[in-house]
Amino acid sequence: MSSPPTLASNEPTVRSLYQFPTKKANENINVCLNRHHHLTTLNTGHLYTLDHTSTTLFPHIIATLPNSTSLTGIATLFAVAGGKHISFDFE
Repeated sequence: MSSPPTLASNEPTVRSLYQFPTKKANENINVCLNRHHHLTTLNTGHLYTLDHTSTTLFPHIIATLPNSTSLTGIATLFAVAGGKHISFDFE
């Protein structure tokens, strides 16, 4: 039986930065020029930021869209769409 392939030293690796303690449906993540991550969720009207260089990784709310229960579509120029989220199922 052959050995599994090994990653070259220049290959990217994946690691978990943060896991919300309650169920949050992350819709999109944007890495900003300051290396912070902006996150939108399908079940809140909040825009979060996460500084992966911080010693205490914790997402902070940086914006809330009034009367919105969901945020989607974050872009480098900080375009965010929001509205009332209607339940749906994945099959």
